Amino acid sequence: MKEKMTPPPRIQLIAQTCVLAMLCFAAIHAQAQTPASGSSNTGLFSDLFQGGQLETLMQKNQQQNASVANSVTPEVVSETQSKLPKLTGLTDFIGKIRYGTHNTVSQNGEQVVTLIRSLTTDPTKKDSILHELQLLVKANNPEALNFFGFVIANGLFGATKNQARAVEYFKYAAAANYQPAIYNLAINTAYSGQGKETLPRAITYITRASSIAQDSSFRVCGFASFLYYRQGDMISAKHYANGCGSALVGLPIAVSDSTLSLTKRIALLRTSIGTGVTDGYPLLERLSRDSSDKDNQYLFCKYSLLNRSRLQPQLVLHDLAERCYDQFTHINQHEKIDQNRRPQAIGGITSFVATEKIELDQLRSSNHFHYAWSVPYLPFPQQDVDLFLPFFPKATP
Repeated sequence: MKEKMTPPPRIQLIAQTCVLAMLCFAAIHAQAQTPASGSSNTGLFSDLFQGGQLETLMQKNQQQNASVANSVTPEVVSETQSKLPKLTGLTDFIGKIRYGTHNTVSQNGEQVVTLIRSLTTDPTKKDSILHELQLLVKANNPEALNFFGFVIANGLFGATKNQARAVEYFKYAAAANYQPAIYNLAINTAYSGQGKETLPRAITYITRASSIAQDSSFRVCGFASFLYYRQGDMISAKHYANGCGSALVGLPIAVSDSTLSLTKRIALLRTSIGTGVTDGYPLLERLSRDSSDKDNQYLFCKYSLLNRSRLQPQLVLHDLAERCYDQFTHINQHEKIDQNRRPQAIGGITSFVATEKIELDQLRSSNHFHYAWSVPYLPFPQQDVDLFLPFFPKATP
C-alpha cells in the first residue's frame, strides 16, 4: 500500500485560506441576495458614503491579505505552481473574462447589472434595490462598487454629488480589473484639471481599459482616440479610431486623412461637435483655410466667422463677412471681385454663419451621448443612457 502524501504546511495554509475565502464569499453572497426592507435613500447613502464602513472593510481586507502574502515565500509559490495543471493563454483569458452581455468580472456580474438597470425600469423597488446593491458593495463586488461611484459622481438617487469620493469607488472596482471602472478613472482624470500630468495619466487608464475587452458602445475606443488626438499622437489616435463607431474619432480622421474630400471632413467634424466637444470649430476653420485655393463657396470665410462668433458673440457678422470676402478674392487670383456679386456673396456668408451656429447648437443639445459622463457598466449604449437621463439633475450638461 502506498503511503498517503501529506502536503507541506505552507501548502495546507494556502488551501485552508482558499476554502475559508470561498465560504466567506458564499455567506456574503447569500446575505446580499436577501431582500431588504424599505428604508429611505438618505439612510442608505449616509450609511454607505459617510459612515466609513467601506474604508474599514478595505483596511481589514488589506491587513488579512498582507498576513497571508507574508506567509507565502517564492519557494512555496514555485512548489504550488509546479503541481497545477498547465493551461496556455490563462493570463489573457482572465484579463478578458466576460459574463453575459456586459463586460463584467464577477460570477454574478450580469445579475448585478440587471439589478442596476432595474432601478430605472421599476422605481417602486428603488429603495430595496439600492439596499441590495449596498450589500454587494460591502462584499467588494466590483460591478456594485463602480455603480455607486457613478451614482455619487453624478448625484443620482438622492446621493450628494462628490467627484473625489466617486473616484475612490472607481479605484476599488478597478483593482479587480473591471473595465468600466478603469474607463471612469480615465474620464475623471482627463477632466480633473490637475495640470500637465492629467492627460498622460488619463491615457494610461484608457489604454488599460481598451486592452481588457471590446466595448460595443464604442465609448472606450472613442475616448482613447480622442485623448491621443488631444496629446497630438495621430498614429495612436487613428489606431483606436480604426473600426470604432464613436463620433469622437471624426476629429483625428478629419485632421490626418488628406484623401478624404473637404465635404467629408467637414461632415466628420460637425458630427464630433454634436457629442459636446468643441475641437471641431477651429478645425473647420483650419481645414477650409487649407483648401481655400480650390474653394468657390467661401467656406473659409464661413467657418472662420463661425469660430470667431462662437467665442465673441458680440461681433458684427456682416462687417467681418465683408472683410473676409475682400481678403478671399485677393488671395484667390481666379476669383475676381465682382461688384454686382459682392453683396450677394457677403449676405450668403453672414446668413450661413447664423444658420450653422443654430444647427450645431441644436445638434449638441439633442445628442444625449455625453462623452464626459462616467458609466454604470459597459457596454453602455445610447438606449441605456436614455434610461438614466430622468435621474440626472437638470443642470447636467
